[in-house]
Amino acid sequence: MALHVSCGSNRVSPSGGTLVAMRLVYTLHARRRLFDRDITEDEIEDCILHADRRGRTKDGNMIYMKAIGGRVVHVVVAVGSHPPRVITLWG
Repeated sequence: MALHVSCGSNRVSPSGGTLVAMRLVYTLHARRRLFDRDITEDEIEDCILHADRRGRTKDGNMIYMKAIGGRVVHVVVAVGSHPPRVITLWG
């Protein structure tokens, strides 16, 4: 089961006044992990948009990693999903 949500607030792009917002879909598992690990949706969006490192899981899904608030947040997003579907996260 996936939950459709809009994530984060509008942001001004570095190149000009264009506003962008990221729309993410969270699996029920990922939604639980947000709560269990006290990670915010804004932190997830920041991790995906401004990752310190990116890679692929053994299943081919994208994994984004970013140091946020003294911890490294990891976010796994289903490959080819549109909008991006967050499968799991930790940090």
